[in-house]
Amino acid sequence: MTVRGNAREGAFVGCLNERTEMGVLVRSDVMTGDFELRIAAEPDDTLSVWQFEGTDPGGMQTTLVVPSP
Repeated sequence: MTVRGNAREGAFVGCLNERTEMGVLVRSDVMTGDFELRIAAEPDDTLSVWQFEGTDPGGMQTTLVVPSP
């Protein structure tokens, strides 16, 4: 599954599949904050997405549910 969004410029963005306990970490664009990541997921999986800089989580956590095809 592809997850796209916007975070603070240059922030790290984490995405965790709650079912598999596998995650992905990417860095948002340093100019725009845009990010894109791919994570293994099946319909109805819950994904938690958050941003952070250094040790400061500082951003909101979002929960997504993978839609059925």
